[in-house]
Amino acid sequence: MVDLFRANAHVIHSSRKQGGVTIHNTALTQPGLTFLTAYDGERFRPFLIDIEGRVVHRWTTIYSVVFQGKKEFSLLWDSRRFVDGAHLYPDGSILVNLHLGLAKLDRCSRPIWVLRKDTHHSILPLPDGSFWTLSVDSEKKAPSPAHG
Repeated sequence: MVDLFRANAHVIHSSRKQGGVTIHNTALTQPGLTFLTAYDGERFRPFLIDIEGRVVHRWTTIYSVVFQGKKEFSLLWDSRRFVDGAHLYPDGSILVNLHLGLAKLDRCSRPIWVLRKDTHHSILPLPDGSFWTLSVDSEKKAPSPAHG
């Protein structure tokens, strides 16, 4: 049997034994914290790191916890559901695309709301507080007739 996950894995193994900033050139860095998603050895998660690369905060984004055990997409289990895109809000809440589901989590990783839809990858926040993200609509619809 072919392991499709391993055949398509996006994991890049580092030769480094320990994490942290590789090159720290203060002339090229901005002060403050950085929000990113990264693989932590177990799964992809959102992190807030300081200028030295130390984790200041992390959010728990386990699909079955966020979506309360729902099995809409039963072919994928928690360890195979990646954070495809994320956005950090000023209050510490995040919007996160969990590889076939979208959720807004508070700063303690508690779901504020969830969207059980085939969403994927990028999240584009808009000035009015709304956002755009990609989604697949699996409904097949006949094309509308052309109007002359």
